[in-house]
Amino acid sequence: MLKWPNDLVLGNAKLGGILVESKTQGERVSFAILGIGLNVNQGKAQLPPGAISMRLVSGKRHDLRALLRAILDQIRSSFDDLDHPSNIIEDWWRNCIHRPPRVQVTLPEDIVTGISRAVDEDGNLLIETGDHRIRKVNEGSLRILDD
Repeated sequence: MLKWPNDLVLGNAKLGGILVESKTQGERVSFAILGIGLNVNQGKAQLPPGAISMRLVSGKRHDLRALLRAILDQIRSSFDDLDHPSNIIEDWWRNCIHRPPRVQVTLPEDIVTGISRAVDEDGNLLIETGDHRIRKVNEGSLRILDD
């Protein structure tokens, strides 16, 4: 089971995030679930430490339906990109917050610590470990280390 967070950060505060959870059997993906979370109209008291909302940034409440419509329109307009997965991976990596900081991925049987270097065409995170080896990680829970 892979839990791959990709946080949306504004300054040093978390505005939202994407979580992909998948189950693999050998080299085959059995299923994948994608979730999107966005802090929209919460006040400071409603948010955990280190989080921020669109309302706190803009000073106004946002229409949730209009925001959802805009997000879905953006997804729809990017649908043709599915025919070019390398472009999607390059774009994702270019905007990823866990590059190049040190990360730790907790696996079912191991913990991998090192520097995020890339994502390969199969979606594996490539981590350079302390011994300068590249480990392909396709399963685990990732966190950014504060070194």
